[in-house]
Amino acid sequence: MSVEVKDLVVADLKSTKDWVGQQDDVKGVLDTVKSSSHQFAYTAWANNLIIAVLASWKNPMHPYCTYIKIVHKKNRYDFVVVKSLLDRLTRNKIVYPIQTSLWEPSHVLRASYEAYGFKEVRKTYMPSLYVEQLAASHINELEKSSILSLREVKENDALRHQLIELVKINYERTHMINPVATLGVKTWEGLIFAEDLIENGSFIAVDKMDDRLLAYSFLHHSTSQGTVELGWCGLNNNEEVYLLANLVKCQINFAKQAGYQKMEGEFDTTDPYSMQIMKYFPFKSTEAWVTYQLKEPPAI
Repeated sequence: MSVEVKDLVVADLKSTKDWVGQQDDVKGVLDTVKSSSHQFAYTAWANNLIIAVLASWKNPMHPYCTYIKIVHKKNRYDFVVVKSLLDRLTRNKIVYPIQTSLWEPSHVLRASYEAYGFKEVRKTYMPSLYVEQLAASHINELEKSSILSLREVKENDALRHQLIELVKINYERTHMINPVATLGVKTWEGLIFAEDLIENGSFIAVDKMDDRLLAYSFLHHSTSQGTVELGWCGLNNNEEVYLLANLVKCQINFAKQAGYQKMEGEFDTTDPYSMQIMKYFPFKSTEAWVTYQLKEPPAI
């Protein structure tokens, strides 16, 4: 198949109206093109029709890579299309690695990325836990630690600073494949105490002897009715996984008592803490969101 790659012209995307079921993907590309983080955007043409679109952008929180998305028309796709778009993109001066994510069942597209040189670096699972169907979780009494809500922590300067530092360290450790930007304490505090955080449904474990922060697990409001979302979680000592389980049990009980039906999570294979939680509780299994990276320019 002969493929021609052109710079994206928004008006040309009118010809994608017959991409049944994919208009949300096309809209996502358009939103990217209109955003300040946008870098490059191209269309792939065959027989005077657009058969695929590529957009690239930067993420201020993870500035050391280039993000891309390729959307293609169903039944009009092969490796030649992906290669043509990527060849055009990599002619530019861009930051490597190039990163993209797609659903696990996208076998043909995944195979094309792999043929181009991309490597799988992470899987993300987004399962649900139907808390209304669970019995109330028993919270183990711990001799050496106490459990506090983030509402209590917020008013304690020493604990709040410990929390910010531990969240920062753990986030950096679990995102080494795509390092985070250098952010100040106030920025990290804003990320932790976000508007959608449920402070009285987010918990930490503290050493009873010296008030040392041992573990944390956050809970957030969801855009879905009757649903809450598990957020960042982590430990000060990797051997104390039981502390995380205890905190999530508190969150499950909170969700049940508050009348929520479902709890969702986002669990990365690069994050040992969240993976422990996913394995410990009876989350409903889901397909993975797979992340790929191209570490360096392709050989000419």
